[in-house]
Amino acid sequence: MIRPLSEKIKTHLCQQALVKLLEHQQNPSLSIYLPAAKTEAQQQAVFERVLHEAEARLDAFAFEPRIIRILLDQLLRYSNQPDFWAQSHQGLALYLSSERLQAYRCPLQQYQVRVDDYFYVLPLLNYFLTQQPFYLLWWVDRTPRLFAAGHQLLELSLPQASSPQELPGVLEDHLAPTCFSSQPPLVVVTAERSRFEGLQARLQAAGLPNPCHQLEPECPPEDMYALARSQVDTLLVPEHQQLLNRYLTLQAQGQTVADLMALTRAAYNSRVSTLFLVTGYEASEDASALQNQSTDILNRATIYTCTNGGRICAARPEQLGGAQRAAAILRY
Repeated sequence: MIRPLSEKIKTHLCQQALVKLLEHQQNPSLSIYLPAAKTEAQQQAVFERVLHEAEARLDAFAFEPRIIRILLDQLLRYSNQPDFWAQSHQGLALYLSSERLQAYRCPLQQYQVRVDDYFYVLPLLNYFLTQQPFYLLWWVDRTPRLFAAGHQLLELSLPQASSPQELPGVLEDHLAPTCFSSQPPLVVVTAERSRFEGLQARLQAAGLPNPCHQLEPECPPEDMYALARSQVDTLLVPEHQQLLNRYLTLQAQGQTVADLMALTRAAYNSRVSTLFLVTGYEASEDASALQNQSTDILNRATIYTCTNGGRICAARPEQLGGAQRAAAILRY
């Protein structure tokens, strides 16, 4: 059953939300990528072009005309929101099914429209993975505030804890491992060293040994991002390099794969422990059918890796011995 959906454009994507996009499966699932345009009129012209292409693709999949019309009407109503065009000036990623409508600002060079039984997430992943995620806990006053940090800060809903002892339980869902981070780092902004040490001990006792850093509250949380990012990168960069070194070591032992078809089969069979996606690749408007097919295959490999408990990282071709699109470390 298709019901009316309403969702604001998000300026930042936290890793839990991205995991949900990867895990989503429903037919039809429509993924649209709108590049930035110089003027609102140009943006509207591209959007109209996208709507026509979306209709043609949905029709090619032989969906009922009623379903096609309802989905496209949802997009039209969404684009009529007062701030839609102002919010989409940097580029926009849209994901629509009968149960979900999500939109994220994302720098893009080419428009794309995909229809399948899952969302096409590679362009968004390409942007997301260029900055390793972490969390920032602003605990200056009595009530703490939690932010997810990627390219920007996004404040998350955090129930007020009645005591510091309850914070680990409140943070548990956010600090749990995901396919993008085995232990998401936590930066705690507080002037009280005892408060930080107490929280660190409670996290350890609760089985959440996430790396923690303390920063003095020198400025508002939004302005603390750059300082927190530099602290976290000192931890994450060596960890990422260790994964790359492990790939090169296991490559000599035949425990890696870079062929997309073989990689996807391995991911489907839960054999991929770490998937490296080469950043910077984006399919063009006039990409060949073979290029589009390989992109769809890699998208499925990414989904299988996430749902089967693997890790997803970014890499450059030269870091992977010349792999052009992706490579993986195999469990066996």
